Amino acid sequence: MFNDKHNQIETIVDMYQLGLSVISEDNHANDKCFYRTQHDKNKKMYKEVIKFIISDERNSHLMNPDLFYLSFQLGLHNDFVENLSAFNTKFEYTPQNFINTAVSVMPSLIDSDEQEQVFSENYQSLDLLTDEMLKEQAKLILKISDIELSNQSASTIFTKVNHGHWEFLLNSFLDISDYNKYRDLTRKSYPISLKFCGFHSLFSQSFRYFMEPETNGRVKVAVGINAGERSLYSALEMPFTPCIRGALVGLLGFINTIKNTPEVSFYDGSATRDFLKNGEYKKFFKQSLSEYDALLLLVPPGLKGLSFPSFKGKVHHLIMPGQVVQELYRVLIPTVIGGITNLTKKHKKICILVQAAAFAPLLAYYIDAVFKPLGIEVALFDLGRVFDVVKPELIEKTPSLKWTQDMFEEISECFELKPENAKFTLTDVQV
Repeated sequence: MFNDKHNQIETIVDMYQLGLSVISEDNHANDKCFYRTQHDKNKKMYKEVIKFIISDERNSHLMNPDLFYLSFQLGLHNDFVENLSAFNTKFEYTPQNFINTAVSVMPSLIDSDEQEQVFSENYQSLDLLTDEMLKEQAKLILKISDIELSNQSASTIFTKVNHGHWEFLLNSFLDISDYNKYRDLTRKSYPISLKFCGFHSLFSQSFRYFMEPETNGRVKVAVGINAGERSLYSALEMPFTPCIRGALVGLLGFINTIKNTPEVSFYDGSATRDFLKNGEYKKFFKQSLSEYDALLLLVPPGLKGLSFPSFKGKVHHLIMPGQVVQELYRVLIPTVIGGITNLTKKHKKICILVQAAAFAPLLAYYIDAVFKPLGIEVALFDLGRVFDVVKPELIEKTPSLKWTQDMFEEISECFELKPENAKFTLTDVQV
């Protein structure tokens, strides 16, 4: 049966190799950040992956996408010379300890950000500004427009970045000493791991691509400085919290680093929350999605049972790591691009729905750079945490989602969670 874990690993490896080949053939996308191994042209590489990952007989690596892709990346880095048990002997093994420790050693595996000094200087300069000065600079630099997600073309690529990642950027390049001004996120380790795994570099390159004259506006990018509960301009009129100030400094410093221009245009990061609040989601899921033959869901493990009652096409799933999706972009991007390539051979119109934090803008960059020149139209909608509203237990624990409690029945007519349908652990895409 297809839900056999080894078959799923074989599918993932085939998609990775195909995606790497497709990206390498394209002149518009950066392929230098991905692993090359002696197995790249060997169709039996999946046997090496299986042997590597189950060498210590811990099947949890096959059931947990974080563990699987982290192990896959360690194996690619090592060219599968050592087996996974050799890595595990270095760690006090539990799944969480394995993830934390493996991520912590990534600085020795992956190059650091080449723009570190420029980022640091920009953030140090912005740190000296008062809240009012930051607000004025934001109003001069940022041109923000509204967007209705249900009224987009069938080839739209939409992605967004709200407060969290801008705060992570700031924490990566500025020592936080005044906790009345910023939140200190370094204790969570994410900013440091993102910095050293090279994520910030590729994230910067993605935004430069979005802003190039020949591609400007092709990918619709939204930004915000809160969780999307209010528009960016509205947030600028409010007294700053450490979260909002940190996000704004993170965003402005990022723009100053990657683009020397008096003004930049984005869509408002509140779009996905407005999407729920004003009922726009009903039109999107009941009408807009009907234009597609197939959906590809890129979601964390807790959402693999997502289904869409009104959608008549095929729904495919590729489960993303829930904890370190950004750190594992080197294996995930080729895998997703390979999966999309296979699906374009079976379906004429494909829409990708994503919940994968700041990994989504990188994916938007590669989808546009790889498929647009080939005349292949692939839509992508980065819906943030919209899908989390089908999880009552999560809503109860998440203040920013509690306002959706009374919408549960209406939302379930558009999308719902059916865990009993999710008999796979990594993917149900068939090559």
